[in-house]
Parts: sequence; C-alpha cells; structure tokens
Amino acid sequence: MRFRWDIGLGKELGLVFWSLTLFEAAYGTWATIWPLWIEHLGAGIGTVGIVLSLGGFLRPIILLGGSLLSDRVNVRWMLVIARSTMVAGVVFAAFARSWEYLLITVFLIGFGELVFPALHAHIPVHAGENIGRAFSITCTIGPSFALLVTPLIASVVIDAFGMKGGILFAAALSAIGTLFLAQMNFSKDREFAQDAEPGSIRDLVRHADTRDIVIIHALTVLSLGVGGMLLPNFLQDIRGLSPAVITMLSAGSALGTLAFGWAGLRIKFMAREPFLAAIWSVSVTALGYALFAVSPWIPAIAIAYICRGGFFATWQFLIATIGQYAPQRLQTRAFAMVEVLGGTALSFSPLIAAGLYGWSAFLPFIASVLGCIAMCGAIAWRYRRGLGESTPNSEPVPSVT
Repeated sequence: MRFRWDIGLGKELGLVFWSLTLFEAAYGTWATIWPLWIEHLGAGIGTVGIVLSLGGFLRPIILLGGSLLSDRVNVRWMLVIARSTMVAGVVFAAFARSWEYLLITVFLIGFGELVFPALHAHIPVHAGENIGRAFSITCTIGPSFALLVTPLIASVVIDAFGMKGGILFAAALSAIGTLFLAQMNFSKDREFAQDAEPGSIRDLVRHADTRDIVIIHALTVLSLGVGGMLLPNFLQDIRGLSPAVITMLSAGSALGTLAFGWAGLRIKFMAREPFLAAIWSVSVTALGYALFAVSPWIPAIAIAYICRGGFFATWQFLIATIGQYAPQRLQTRAFAMVEVLGGTALSFSPLIAAGLYGWSAFLPFIASVLGCIAMCGAIAWRYRRGLGESTPNSEPVPSVT
C-alpha cells in the first residue's frame, strides 16, 4: 500500500493532522518535564502549582482576543506568529537559572494555544460528510501515536542531556509543527462562516445544548486535571522514579488514547454518540488514578498510565460532540470557548492539586476520582434530557469494518 502524506484526508486536513500530531508530541514531552523543571529550579510544591496555574489567568484574554482578531487579520500568519512565540518561550525556559524566570515562559506559551480553536474550526470546513472520522484521525489517532513514540525518544534525550535537553526537544517538535501550519489556507473558513450569520458569545450562552456541552467539558477537565497535573512529582517524590523513567512510562497514555480513538471509529455507539463515549473514557481515567494511588508496582503504574489516556480522549469526544450538535454559525465561538474554559480549568487544577498534595500526596487522586464519578452522572443526565438534532454537515461516521 502506498503511503500518502495526507493520510487520505486531503491537503488541508493532512496539514492539520501533522500539525496537531507534532504539537501533541511536543506537549507529551513538555508536560512531563515542566513541573519537575519548576521544582528543579528551586520552587516548592505549592509554588509549582501556582506557576502551572498562572496560564489560566492569561488564557481567556488571549483566546477570546484571538477569536475576535481572526475575523480581521490573516489567520495563518496570526497562528504562525503565535506558535513561534510559544517556541521562543519554551527555549527560554531551558536556559532559565531560577523558577522566577519561568513566569516569562508562562506568558509566552499562552499565545501558542490560539492554534487549537482555529484548527478545530478548520476541520468541519474540509471534512464534508465525514466530520466524525476527520476529528478522530486528526485530533485523537494522530496525536496518540505522537504521545506513544515521543516519550520513549524523550526519555533517551533526557537520560543523555538532562531535562534541559528534553525541553529543547519539545521546542523543536513544536517548531516543525508550525512549518505545517504555515502551509494552510484559511480562506474557505470565512466563506463557510458566511453561509450563516456568525454567532456571538451571547448566542452561544442562549443555545442550551452547546452551552451545556461547553460547561460539562470544562468541569470534566477540571476533575481529570486535579488527579494528573502533579503526577510526575508524585512518582518522583513518593514512588522514587527518575524523570527519564517517568517520561518513558507516560507513553502508556498514548496507548489508552489510541484505543479510545480506535473505538470511536469502530464501535457503533461511540461513533454515533461521542457524548456517551466520554463516560467510558472518564471512568477508565478514574480507574487509572486509583491505581496510581494504591500501587507502587511498576507494571501497575504502567497500566495506570494507559488508563490515563482516557483524559485526552475525553477532551476530543466532547469537542466532537460540539461539532455534532452545535449550529454552524456557533461552532467557531464554541470551539474558542471550549479552549478558554477547558484550558482555564486545566490551568487551575494544579492549584487545587497542590493544596491537596500539601495535606497528603494521595488526596489529588481521591478528589479526582470523586469528581469523575459526578461528571459521568452529569453527562448521562444531560444526554437523557436530549441534545437536539445533529448539524447537517456533522453526521458522525458509522463504524468502519
């Protein structure tokens, strides 16, 4: 079989696939090292939580400002400049001498988040009837492969060059992804949006189905984030694992995410209703957190990391739900609000986790499991109330046999 660089998705979605895959590869390397690097530069565990959370203050301003600016400027170059700024911030972190300098990095990397609502809104424009398949491949399967491979490579880099080498490796991956981003054409996005009068934030709030999905997404991410944000610190401080080993084990998350991505294509009810699929991914993630808390055994930790892959799958299942049920005129604003509220929840979860960690290193896992149980109930309840009709161009793809 001949390999196609665009994975059979066409040029624009092929570029989205490689951009998101490389950005996720960079994140997979960065997310494991970042809290350890802050602590390495002299910050206490409470300060680590604060630094990790500071992005939450900037994120709403940057994303909402970017959403409004995208209607007035060249979207491609806005995103390239934003992502390049993020790369510069990551490189700066590698050469910081104390944790205070990392506040500059927190500010700079916030601009890199502008790409995600823009790329998520770009997918329905070029997906045609196959939006479910397009989201699964570009947002779940591709990034999952990246999260599977790059931690293994990063663990070798960290073992040879230390955490600084791992940070620079993450910057390089993000820079390559930006090169793919620079080749995209966003002209059709505006034509697509002009088919209907663009919705405002107020319209989004008034549309109950879309509003509720966005809120559920944020609360679910908060519940999942509390258990996972200080996971590298827990494994180093309590289980005695080295950064290189932690990074290698974190590749298991990709296996879990990949399994859910495959299920989202092959299992009929998950392909048809990604909202319900999120219940399964949240439940599996909660099981993983329970394993982290109770077992110091390396194979059990590896299994727990696989379960944690449900975290990333949950984000994408709920995004696909918005693509399925949100009206076309609200989708751009809805994807932006998902990044704002979901990202803010993700940024503030370390504050909660750090406070609980100060009492007991096991409390973040307990709180997260309880939150996951509550959110599974909320998703089931909201689904039973009904979510309206799927948007015409957003019908999920039936299972592939």
